[in-house]
Amino acid sequence: MRTTDMPYTITSMTLYGEPLDNIVRKTPESAVRTWFRIGKKNPLFTSLRPATPAEGMTLIKWAAAHPDRIDEWAEKYHCPYKTSYLKDEIAKAAKKGGCSMQWDYDELHPFTMG
Repeated sequence: MRTTDMPYTITSMTLYGEPLDNIVRKTPESAVRTWFRIGKKNPLFTSLRPATPAEGMTLIKWAAAHPDRIDEWAEKYHCPYKTSYLKDEIAKAAKKGGCSMQWDYDELHPFTMG
């Protein structure tokens, strides 16, 4: 169950849409780390979904302020995405002052499936 105390959900699915993992996290740091860790098993079908667009923006701001952590976890968990792409997309969202979420519990770009 999600509460306001646990505003980030990381979801992983199979190719056929069957759920593999559904993990909730309290902080942007643990949510991003978990996205990388879970994504190691199934990188194209793992997403990070904040409870609200405001929580999404909090996560984007945290990620933009910690590019070294993005590099570290991408390497540690063998992320297939280019870290330069992830960091560029995070920086764009932080500079724009808005995140990609259209509604509550929507996926947060660039931490999306596919």
